[in-house]
Amino acid sequence: SNGTATGTGSGVLFSGVKLITNGHVVSYQGSLPAQCTIKFPDETISYLILPGAITLAPAGVDAAFIEIVNATPYLKNLASGVAARCAVAPAIGDGIVILGYPSIGSATGITATEGIVSGTDGNYFITSAKVERGNSGGAAILSQKNCYLGIPSFVDVGSIEALARILDQSLLVY
Repeated sequence: SNGTATGTGSGVLFSGVKLITNGHVVSYQGSLPAQCTIKFPDETISYLILPGAITLAPAGVDAAFIEIVNATPYLKNLASGVAARCAVAPAIGDGIVILGYPSIGSATGITATEGIVSGTDGNYFITSAKVERGNSGGAAILSQKNCYLGIPSFVDVGSIEALARILDQSLLVY
């Protein structure tokens, strides 16, 4: 190995041209990369992100915030139409949609899967929606209220099925 590692994940753009993703998408064993690259749909350029632009959430919260400098007018316009955060926790059985870029999804665009809120587990909502590697850092949207529920973070695999975990957005201060 030459000391470099690569990984991929998803993220959600918010006002002020900030991106929210999982901490495990941008760090390895608590260390930030020397640099990373972010690509947005419908943009021909990629953004080079240096470590000073990445902030990890406090210990125990698997989230990171990335400040994008030199954003194009297109990207600034996208950031102005941000999704509302859910003001109330969902009920078990509420429908959700997971948006992201899983490794087994579309080669050219975003992938959406749907499911329900199956329960809670500490700071996480449990969902039956399909979540795969690469969905980490994407968006979980509460269907009925059309609001941002949280970050798809990981999957617990049973002997037959898997249930994904969504980090509750109310833990995120941005």
